[in-house]
Amino acid sequence: MQRLPNELWASVFALFDLSDLTIVSQVAAHWRAVAFDQPQFWRYILVQSTSPESLYWTSRKVAASLQRKVSLEVVITDEQAPVVDEIFGYVEVTLSRCYGLRLELPRSYWGRLSDILVQPAPALEHFALKLLLSDDDGVEEPSLPADLFRGSSTSLREVHLHGVALPVTSATAFQHVDTVDLSVPDASWQEFDLRLFDVFPSTRALTLFGGGLRVPQPLPDRVVDAFTRLELLYVQYYETENLVVFSQLPSAVVPEVSVAHSDIGTVYAALDQLSGPIRLAIIDLPLAVHVTFSSAETGFWRTFEEAQSDFIPGAYNAVAILEDHIILERVYLLRVSLSLWDIVSPFIPPDNVIAELMLFFDSKSESTALVALPTLPLKCPALHTLVLQASKDNIVSVAASDIITFVDLVNSGMVNLELHRVLPQGNREGLIARFASFEETMNILV
Repeated sequence: MQRLPNELWASVFALFDLSDLTIVSQVAAHWRAVAFDQPQFWRYILVQSTSPESLYWTSRKVAASLQRKVSLEVVITDEQAPVVDEIFGYVEVTLSRCYGLRLELPRSYWGRLSDILVQPAPALEHFALKLLLSDDDGVEEPSLPADLFRGSSTSLREVHLHGVALPVTSATAFQHVDTVDLSVPDASWQEFDLRLFDVFPSTRALTLFGGGLRVPQPLPDRVVDAFTRLELLYVQYYETENLVVFSQLPSAVVPEVSVAHSDIGTVYAALDQLSGPIRLAIIDLPLAVHVTFSSAETGFWRTFEEAQSDFIPGAYNAVAILEDHIILERVYLLRVSLSLWDIVSPFIPPDNVIAELMLFFDSKSESTALVALPTLPLKCPALHTLVLQASKDNIVSVAASDIITFVDLVNSGMVNLELHRVLPQGNREGLIARFASFEETMNILV
């Protein structure tokens, strides 16, 4: 085996994950050298413990990476953990070639860490810093140094900051950042920093997170103008506190606003920003249900991330977001996950103006060989197109007779049918004859 060229061993080891490479590295010195040279071993360096074993493997990865680009994550959440010199060494040695740097550390580390972060980081593209403190009451957040990375990070595009204040003056390193995430602990209130767009002048996507938000009034013209350049605003505060985003920030000019855990007052305030007929999508995702309203006139979106428990019949606040018929009467296009159909359909008023109805086959409804369609009716008198859509990772099969039965529950007239990644099984001729037009693709519709 020693006679085989390193290139062949490298091709074999390239198929291994990190745990496999760690095992084969213990077979022989030759295997260890080849294994440690694999990008799967050295490119992503994660430090989650100050134990000798963890520090040993981190040192091996740092050494094996040589002068190549790496992504470094240091996540030490134990606020009583000792401040270990080796950790600062890893950051300092790799900083100049990090393309990704994530630091989640007790605030006690900050003094020494800030001295390192003023060194050049010319390869950096993504930077995240989270400083932890067990009791935040009355404790002032430390500020980032204005000479962060010595302004060398011209490729830096994404920054996440938690528990740390913006630099007192503009930081050259942040001039090209377009994605900004500013958060404070759940129990804390976040002060909207009027310097935000001075520090991040290229911001296009902004995330704000915490217990609540305070907004100084009136807002300077430069801040109002900066909101017109935003493409996405994502906020997550306590339910009623999300309303501040719509009542005190100029969020109406932002094309896409996404809000987590909102009360009905916030929903009304958000939808007041959408003019004309509305498209509505209610999609069941693995971690939350996304309810998205979009304006047909402006194309602006307002998305609400809701707990899946809110879509369990009988639960507290169950489907409160759908209880207003005035809103639903504006909906002309409806997209809904199959797993949510029986919950959502009873809320749609009978005099709706829905012209296009999409049934989305989410992961919960793709587990069987032949997927059953809903039997609970939803009359859509204005319907002209029915769309059945499977996810990008799946192709589903549906009985042709079930499709006919389902459309009869929705609209007895001749409507158009579109099947995307959905295969009808059975009488295709009868299925085609039932619809005004018939289309099949392997596409994913937006």
